[in-house]
Amino acid sequence: MNKLFFAALLFGAFSFVSCKKKTLFEPVSSFHSGIEFNNHIIESDSINPLDKVNIYNGGGVGVGDFNSDGLP
Repeated sequence: MNKLFFAALLFGAFSFVSCKKKTLFEPVSSFHSGIEFNNHIIESDSINPLDKVNIYNGGGVGVGDFNSDGLP
């Protein structure tokens, strides 16, 4: 019984250690990237979350290497 408990405990520990996934992207400061973005929304009677459901989802920025020169 003791060996089974120890094996289960060891298996659980290894399972949790290996759960960390590598991320594809990492955060870059605006000072380093040279990009400053502020999604400032001023609510009014015509622009509000009840009328525009996706108002707080953010603007989003898309970057791609379209000409294959290695630069975004």
